[in-house]
Formats: sequence, C-alpha cells, structure tokens
Amino acid sequence: MVELQLQVVELEKNNFHILVESTVNNETIYWIIDTGASKSVFDINLDDLYQPIEPDPEEEFKSAGINLGPIDTKLGKVSLKIGSIEINNLSVALINMEHISEIYKKYSDQKIGGLLGGDVLEAYGCCINYREKTISFNPEK
Repeated sequence: MVELQLQVVELEKNNFHILVESTVNNETIYWIIDTGASKSVFDINLDDLYQPIEPDPEEEFKSAGINLGPIDTKLGKVSLKIGSIEINNLSVALINMEHISEIYKKYSDQKIGGLLGGDVLEAYGCCINYREKTISFNPEK
C-alpha cells in the first residue's frame, strides 16, 4: 500500500476539490480526483506530455460532463508517477481543459493536467480519507 497526501482546494464556500501530485515526463502535474468520472481525462493542450493514439474503429468513445452535451474527445496515452506508483501507458480521453485550468489558477498555483477517474481508482484499489487528506493505492501484486 502507498499512502499519499492530497491537496484540498476550496473553489467556493464548501465546494472542495481534491488533487494528487504526479510527475509526467519530469514535470509536476496535479490530477483532480474525480470519483464520478469513469475514465481518466488529460488536457489536450499539454501535447508534449502525452502520446496521441487512434481510436479503435469498433469502439466509439465520447466524453460528457454534468450539464454538458458530448465533448470533442481524442484518445491518448500518458505515463505518470504518483508517489512510488508508476502508471505506464494509461489510456486517457484528451479534452480541452483550459477552462478548468483557468479556474484553478485563481485559487492555487498547481498545474492541473487531468482528472483521475474510476479506471485508475478501481485498478489500484484507491481509498480516499477526507479527514486525513490522504489517498491510498493498493495495487494487486
């Protein structure tokens, strides 16, 4: 088990978002922990930090958020390190996250790279402790 500190950002009164620090290509990037996202998402504007991939023609993938219709999505692979956990070639949806980055710039100096979704949280048996502001990764051996 690997336990890491979370960053807590209050964007509005009683509106908290949790972030975890990672390294992608030797650059510090923060991921918003999004337990409601089924798939991890990465900012398409950070094109030097991911590798674009072609989608499987038989598999249609679309992203959508609450209050939004379909979002223009591409696919990519990113390799990252969170603490001592290395996640190589993670398939991510690539979307324009500029609007999210702008919001976070008002409240913190962390560079937001993406949303860490249920695909990673489930695969690594993640457990979030809000009181202690930690996340634990429990990868199967």
